Amino acid sequence: MMNIRFLGLFAIALFGFAAQASEQVHSEAVIVEWQAPDCSSYTSYKRCRNAVKTEYRRMRQQEMKSQGLSFWYYERPSYEGDSQKALKDEVSGMLTIAFDVEKDGTTSNVKVTAVSSEEAKVYGETLVNAITQWTFVPLDNKVEGVTWRTELFFEEEACKDKPKEGVEKRNVTPINIVKIIKTQHMLGFVFLTNKLGVIFLLSGHWYWKGLNR
Repeated sequence: MMNIRFLGLFAIALFGFAAQASEQVHSEAVIVEWQAPDCSSYTSYKRCRNAVKTEYRRMRQQEMKSQGLSFWYYERPSYEGDSQKALKDEVSGMLTIAFDVEKDGTTSNVKVTAVSSEEAKVYGETLVNAITQWTFVPLDNKVEGVTWRTELFFEEEACKDKPKEGVEKRNVTPINIVKIIKTQHMLGFVFLTNKLGVIFLLSGHWYWKGLNR
């Protein structure tokens, strides 16, 4: 009986701790205005997202170097549970994470300080967990108030079925595929027939010349 009661109290305490930790992640987060980057110059949103992330990472790493910070280990966010579902549902948003870097290179006081919407807060815990794993080259002094921004954006529904400029959109159906295969086979047959005909004519010509010698 005591064991059951102890387990019950432990579960309640654990749940309370998890809720408190989750609340702490967003306790100082403020809602800020944000607009998704313009991807009109890119051939796909995937390339646009990769370019935006790469450019921001390069810029922030240069800025961090001016503070004496150099990455030793960079952990990528692992979206699971609610954050994974939000990605599938294409919930866009921007989050700013603040943290300190201790003298041994580990991060501390990791928290979300700004977010573009209430819906985007779902990514906060995942990003905090990732940055908590970051490690920098050991320092002489602790660095406080370092920030990192993450943007998540997706292609608008109105643009998904819109063909690119100058590119004709074709519907490939099973019937079209059969036509393509038949056409290719016919061209191959004609080519082969013409080739055999040329060989036949040349052979006849050579045979006729041999008889007249």
